[in-house]
Amino acid sequence: MKKEIHTEHIKTLIKTIPSFYKVEQVLQKFNLLTSAVDKGEQYLICCPFHEDADPSFRIMKRTGIWNCFSCGQNGTLLKLIHRLSITSFSFYDFADNLLRSDKLLQNTLGFKTIYRTLNDSSNNSQFGSFKRFKPSATSDLPITVLSDYLQRKEKSFQTLKASLSMIQQDISIREIKQFYEEYFQYTSNESDIKEVSLQDLLL
Repeated sequence: MKKEIHTEHIKTLIKTIPSFYKVEQVLQKFNLLTSAVDKGEQYLICCPFHEDADPSFRIMKRTGIWNCFSCGQNGTLLKLIHRLSITSFSFYDFADNLLRSDKLLQNTLGFKTIYRTLNDSSNNSQFGSFKRFKPSATSDLPITVLSDYLQRKEKSFQTLKASLSMIQQDISIREIKQFYEEYFQYTSNESDIKEVSLQDLLL
């Protein structure tokens, strides 16, 4: 029987993980901290997913958002933990097992699984489709600032659409804009810059 993902539960878990498992602790656990270069709000390390002579893997300390400027892989802190763990579990099963093994995390979130239970009627409202996009109430920049910036950089509508999915995770517009600014500055030849798909961050 196929298990059904509780969308709000997995979103909340992904957003909460960086406050429970600090980036420094994750890097240390997987022996990546000793070679890390501290850049203030982020760490720069050699990418663990390919041969990397020079550090090309950037991870934000507060949010855990990461990307490699060389191979193009990117994601959230939970995705990184899953990728670095030698496991046969799918992303969702891994996330569920992590949650089930941490009582403090369960108590903080108010649920014990990312899967929907049989008697769970939440999100079944006829108005459920109107809840897909709920911008963060604490966004410190108007969405037009990000939109105008991406248009000036001649980035596709798909990139803006992907950015909206990150706003749903309560990543501020300022942080998303900073993500792109630093990405564009990293490569000297802007024509060589790959299109960043933040939509891929979750899986």
